[in-house]
Amino acid sequence: MKKTLLSTTAALLFGATAVFATPQSDSVAEQLKAQGYTHIEMEISETMIKVKAIRNGEAREFDVKRETGEVMNDHTRKVEPEDDTTPGVDVSESTGNDSASNDEDASSSDGSND
Repeated sequence: MKKTLLSTTAALLFGATAVFATPQSDSVAEQLKAQGYTHIEMEISETMIKVKAIRNGEAREFDVKRETGEVMNDHTRKVEPEDDTTPGVDVSESTGNDSASNDEDASSSDGSND
């Protein structure tokens, strides 16, 4: 318990990336930074990393299959006023119901009566 608390505290002190980052997301972020992207958002699920990156008024969005590294649905568009362009990397965990790690949630919402 104490070890978990220290790890969580350290992750909060050093940024949200430490909480959810994976080797794949770290690699994607480093490659995008090397290409000049200044704002990078990643949402990580069990099978996919959804990426949004911004540079020079252009937003790029794509998905990466975690198992293979395959890039899918890659497209670009102009940055819109509601886009967050703050420099940095923001990594979050997907809250979707398709993740096998949500077994607890699925069992409580399967329609059965307790």
